[in-house]
Amino acid sequence: MNRTTIFFSPIKGKGGQKRYLLLPSTIWLFGIVISISFLFAINAFVDLSQYTFNRISYAHSLLKNRELKADLKMFQTLSNQTERDVRNLFTFEDRVRLYYGLEAVNTDIREVGIGGPETDALNTTVATLFNDRLHNNLENLQIKIEKQIRQADFETESFASMFEEIVSIKKKLRRTPSILPTFGRITSGFGIRIHPIEHQEAYHWGIDIANRIWTPLYATADGIVEFAEYSSGFGNLVILKHGFGYSTFYGHLQSFTVNPGAFVARGDLVGFLGTSGRTTGPHVHYEIRRNNKPIDPLESIYPVAMF
Repeated sequence: MNRTTIFFSPIKGKGGQKRYLLLPSTIWLFGIVISISFLFAINAFVDLSQYTFNRISYAHSLLKNRELKADLKMFQTLSNQTERDVRNLFTFEDRVRLYYGLEAVNTDIREVGIGGPETDALNTTVATLFNDRLHNNLENLQIKIEKQIRQADFETESFASMFEEIVSIKKKLRRTPSILPTFGRITSGFGIRIHPIEHQEAYHWGIDIANRIWTPLYATADGIVEFAEYSSGFGNLVILKHGFGYSTFYGHLQSFTVNPGAFVARGDLVGFLGTSGRTTGPHVHYEIRRNNKPIDPLESIYPVAMF
C-alpha cells in the first residue's frame, strides 16, 4: 500500500477471500471537507433562522408595545376619571351625613388599604415580555384600579347603611310634631300664666292659637288617631299618637273629621277651630307630650324643608 491510498472496510470476494476497497486519500479528504461544509451550512441556516425569528418577534413586540401603550394611556385616563368620581361620592356622602347628623366616615377607612402587591403569573409574564417601565406603569394601574374597586364596594355598603339610617330618621321626623296645627295668633304660651277663667296663676301645658271658628286644623306629624270625642274642659278633643314617645292634643274644636284608629299624615285635616269646652273665645289648645310629659310646642318647630 502506498501513501496515496487508504483502506476502507473489507469486502468478501470469490472463494470467501477478504478484499479491501482502496480509495485515494484526496477523495477521502474531499468528503470530509464536504461534510464539514455541509454542517457549517446547516448551522448557518439555523442561526439565520433564529435571527430572523428574533427580529420578527422583536418587531411584533414593538408593535404590541405601541398598542399596549395606547391602551394603557386610555385606561389611565379612565382610572383618573373614576378616581375623581369616587372622591366626589365621598364629598356627597359627607354632606348628606352632615345634613342628617349622621356619624362621618373616617378618611383612613375609605382608603381601604391592603398589603403589598402580590406577584402572580400574569405580572411575571408581562415583565418578561415588555420593558420595565411599561410593566411598572401597568402594575401601578392594576393596583390603582383594584383600590378603586374596593372603594366602590365600600361606598356601596356605606350608602346602603346611610340610606337605612336616613329612612329611619325621616320616619322619626315625619312622626315628630314639628309644625303648628293652624294659622292664627298665639294668645297664650306654654308655662305659668293667669288662668283666663279662674283668674289665678296656673300652669299652661300647651299654647292657644286664636282664629275664626271653622278655621281648619291639621295634624302636625304622622300618627294614629287615639281619641276623637268630647272631653270636659277640652271640649271636642282629638289626640294623635305618633310613636317615638310623642302625642299631640287638639282641644276646643268646633268639629273633628277623624275617627279613632285612623292613620293621618302630617298636614291632613283633623278638625276645625272652635269654642267647645271652657273657653273665652274661638281658639285651639295645642299640646305636645313626649313620654307623657308636656313640652313647649314652639321649641319643636323645624324648617319644612327638612321633611
